[in-house]
Amino acid sequence: MIPQHISWEGHLSGALVGLVLAFYFRKQGPQREQEPDDEDEMENDDLDDNGKPYWDVPEPNRKDLTVVYRFKRK
Repeated sequence: MIPQHISWEGHLSGALVGLVLAFYFRKQGPQREQEPDDEDEMENDDLDDNGKPYWDVPEPNRKDLTVVYRFKRK
């Protein structure tokens, strides 16, 4: 239960003013570093020996895939 001598209006107005000021000052203070958007800005660590990004792996041919199920009896 909320005590009678605590004003909920004061807390509500403080929360609203805090949100407005946070929005107003969002560009000031320490900022996050921007991630490179272009592939030209990639670091050399991201490239393999052929100069391609290491995550650029070709899709395997479905005919080459084999699934083997092994079941163990209890």
